[in-house]
Amino acid sequence: MRGKWTGVAQQFVRNPRGDQYWREIMSCCSKQVFERHPNPEIADIGQGGGAEYTVGGCKNCGAVLIHSWAGGVAGSIRVVSQDLIDSFLAADPQSRKKLLGDWFNRS
Repeated sequence: MRGKWTGVAQQFVRNPRGDQYWREIMSCCSKQVFERHPNPEIADIGQGGGAEYTVGGCKNCGAVLIHSWAGGVAGSIRVVSQDLIDSFLAADPQSRKKLLGDWFNRS
């Protein structure tokens, strides 16, 4: 396992390769509350990199968020730009899967 837990701004995760480590949580505000996008075609943006992704926003501050899930287990919630979401949505299904996987493995 890489790293060590240092406080509430981190989360223990396991990536698709089975590595376990602590990852910093990107929080948009001190009271982050994930709210799923109301349009299911946008909310259920797809899969890639061994995870599934749900798009939404912070109920308190309005930041754009992606919630990742791996094996039905909730993963991290990350702050992203609307431009990133738009680029995922504009891609055909196979390209979107690769884009999501590449993004997940970089972040």
